[in-house]
Amino acid sequence: MAGAANFLRRAADGQVIADNTDGKGLVTDITGGAGWSLKDARILIVGAGGAVKGVIPALLEAGPAEILIVNRTPERAASLASDWASRDARVRGGGLDAANSGPWNLVINGTSTGLAGEMPALPETMSLTDAFGYDMAYGAGPTPFMRWAEGRGAAAVRDGLGMLVEQAAESFYLWLGHYPDTQPPH
Repeated sequence: MAGAANFLRRAADGQVIADNTDGKGLVTDITGGAGWSLKDARILIVGAGGAVKGVIPALLEAGPAEILIVNRTPERAASLASDWASRDARVRGGGLDAANSGPWNLVINGTSTGLAGEMPALPETMSLTDAFGYDMAYGAGPTPFMRWAEGRGAAAVRDGLGMLVEQAAESFYLWLGHYPDTQPPH
């Protein structure tokens, strides 16, 4: 259970059911849209808010070796990680300096810093060589995180527009019982 919801529906018995389609949208965009495997991957997630909380279950389902959640407030990352660590030892949390414990296969920016044209304060010495840099935010052009990831040697970068499309497709499925065709937005 994600512990965060972005979708409500009423069951036949009248009960309201909450769900979260963000994780499914993220994983579908990464694995289907971008063609990256998450099986046995080392995943770094920057940010510890509701957006990140909502995608952890789907990422774990995809079979990574490890998920490290880092945040400018280490206690928030540790708290979010502890919600999962009791059930799954692959999840841990820490401060932004822990991001230097790579190499990482996938680095996800789950913060809102890019909306203000800024970057999370990740270590200057951090390398993303051969990694995939994914920003859950999206806009008219590359986000500051995407430019930063490219400058650190990322093999590929992508923004969250495909995640938006795929989570909407999942919502469509939950409402109507079938998936719409989705085209990669990139």
